[in-house]
Amino acid sequence: MGIAIPVRNLANQIIAIKIRKDKESQGGKYSYLSSRWHGGPSPGSSVHIPYHPGIAHLVARLTEGELKADSITLRTGILTLSIPGVGSWELVIPPCGN
Repeated sequence: MGIAIPVRNLANQIIAIKIRKDKESQGGKYSYLSSRWHGGPSPGSSVHIPYHPGIAHLVARLTEGELKADSITLRTGILTLSIPGVGSWELVIPPCGN
């Protein structure tokens, strides 16, 4: 059991579902909903861009954690992108580079 967290792209499409487990197990607190173990595709690690209607893209900030990014964006009105871990900062370049 746990919480299902949608991971979104710039077009507001859900590109992955991350599960925060109620109890931490050997694999950690978080895992991705995936069919990889049954021959299907894996969602991979992605940048999360919160739903942000009416928020300009002139300034953005970066954090770790999708729920935190959603909450900060909603509370402050500043787009806050999320990466899956500190070592994944390079993932943010493609979505923001245009």
